[in-house]
Amino acid sequence: MEKHNINSSAKVAEEDCCRHASGWSACMDCTVEACGQSWLCVGALVVAGPEVMAGFAASCIGAGPNTFC
Repeated sequence: MEKHNINSSAKVAEEDCCRHASGWSACMDCTVEACGQSWLCVGALVVAGPEVMAGFAASCIGAGPNTFC
C-alpha cells in the first residue's frame, strides 16, 4: 500500500519539478535533460523543434527555489 501512496508520489513530483531549479537557465537545462529521456518528447523536438523549445522557455519563466510547479 505504501508504494502507491498518493502523498508520496506527489512529493516525488515536487522534487523532480524543473521550475524549482535556481533560475531560468537551470530550469531549461533540467527540462531539456528530462525531455531527452522520453522518446515522445524527442519526437516532438524533431517535428516541431522551435515551437517545443519556445514552450520550454515559457514554462521556465519565473523559475526558482520558491516557485510553484
